[in-house]
Amino acid sequence: MLLVLLWPTLCHSQSNTVSRPVGFVKVTIAPETDALLSIPFEPFDADVHAVLRNQLTGAVKENLADCVQKWDASLQQYVYAFKTDGTGDPEKDGFWFSDFSNRDPAAVGLHAGDGFWLRNRQSETQTVFLCGELVLDDARVIPVEPGFNLIGYPFLSCISIGDLGLAQPQDGDRMSAWTGAAYELADFIAGPKPGSGTWVDADGQPSAFELLPGYGYWYERTSPKALDWTEARPYGTMFPANDLPPAVVAMTVNDTADRITLDIQAAGSEGELLEVYYKDLAGQDTFTCGRWSVAATALATAGKTRVSWTDKGTGDRVAPNAVYARCYLVARGDIDADRDGLPDSHEMFVTGTDPADPDTDDDGISDGTEVARGTDPADPGSVQVGPRTIWVDAATGKNGNDGLSAARAKKTIHQAVSMAVRGDTIIVKPGAYRGRVILPSGIRMISKGRVVIHRFSGSERRFSGSERRKGAYK
Repeated sequence: MLLVLLWPTLCHSQSNTVSRPVGFVKVTIAPETDALLSIPFEPFDADVHAVLRNQLTGAVKENLADCVQKWDASLQQYVYAFKTDGTGDPEKDGFWFSDFSNRDPAAVGLHAGDGFWLRNRQSETQTVFLCGELVLDDARVIPVEPGFNLIGYPFLSCISIGDLGLAQPQDGDRMSAWTGAAYELADFIAGPKPGSGTWVDADGQPSAFELLPGYGYWYERTSPKALDWTEARPYGTMFPANDLPPAVVAMTVNDTADRITLDIQAAGSEGELLEVYYKDLAGQDTFTCGRWSVAATALATAGKTRVSWTDKGTGDRVAPNAVYARCYLVARGDIDADRDGLPDSHEMFVTGTDPADPDTDDDGISDGTEVARGTDPADPGSVQVGPRTIWVDAATGKNGNDGLSAARAKKTIHQAVSMAVRGDTIIVKPGAYRGRVILPSGIRMISKGRVVIHRFSGSERRFSGSERRKGAYK
């Protein structure tokens, strides 16, 4: 049912409800060491200049510059990319070159399923983010040439070596993983029948070898015949197959490697609002479609077709440099087919409710009201217990927060009122607020200092102290 509902044209013929997922894996490279990596996403631009923009460290001399080494299996040799910096030439500094003699631009492309080395030649640990779109192809085919190959699992999931879609490994084929000090090996032992056999470790026991997202591996092919490694996508998809907005078209890492900025293509339509969802994964996790968390809501595009949003980490969402991998979805926050107060995308990916049914669990309370109250709209047995205190802070609050503590305050009074029910108390911290506020009966609003509510007409309404307020502030 969700697949049918996900991409309705409605009156938004030039927009999807949600974007294709994007994300990153974070890799930490110790001083003066090499890391064998791969990208479990398809980069927005596969050129090494784009994949590693603003990342790693350049130098004037080749032997001091950070380096990318990609193995060319057809030639059985490496191709290189060295980062230049400190020359004073804006056409050289920050760019990657195949060598420092002729300064030829590096011709290295990095795709999902490619393995490659990153060499940190500096005396400090460096963090690298490998970004792109989640691979949604039904399957990926990776050619394995006779001899040595550097490969990676092309999907955002962990997989055991015995579960790989390698149709015809040859007796003696070997896979190896670099641990930072030595190689972990797995050898293929052919069985009595064609296509049968198993991967074993150095002791001859069935191998526990796993391919982790973000890491690369050697595959040594002993046969003189090439092998097509066909790997099926290990997760489902509820995402659009087209490029209509909203769409994330680029991701940028800041200079201190602790923030990620999404460059978003929007529809630019009147009243368009966007939401950003996220999902964190550990190294041995498998990506799934459902149950995302909310990073941002009510992002007004104001008629623009290109907007940006930066993930700095806040509240329960740690900074990007504190996770192994993170995915993002950008969604339309102004499309609500069943008019229950929850955007269609929010219901499909965050709450798991039905975007065509305003009361998914049939308990007589709308899905939007249940989310505002903190109960589960998909569980008829989930009920609110006791009155709550909802915090508002114009200075540090975020409307994506739950508002249930001062540290997780809402930003606007309107958002706090929309989630409040009879018996709740709204605490407004000092500051200036805008808009028309209607306080329903049974809800108490107090301030922790001087509060100014700016009306749309330009006049003000002020209150301070522990005062109960009701009615409308226009």
